[in-house]
Amino acid sequence: MADRAHWEGAYAQRAPHQVSWYEPLPRRSLELIQAADVGHGAPILDVGGGASSLAAQLLSMGYTDITVADISPAALAYAKAE
Repeated sequence: MADRAHWEGAYAQRAPHQVSWYEPLPRRSLELIQAADVGHGAPILDVGGGASSLAAQLLSMGYTDITVADISPAALAYAKAE
């Protein structure tokens, strides 16, 4: 539970776009997925996705089976709202 409390605190203290690890466009991840020639219907799991825009970017590119897992409900809620 200490890990979860840490990440909840991180997102409670700053907006997701204010943390050092936030990327408005997760360019490298998108490049790697495209380079792997993953089909648009293939399942993709973003582990530790938090407030990342990766899932939204993939959906906008036509990928259909995206799952995001994270320990922080606050980060996931932010990503869903975007």
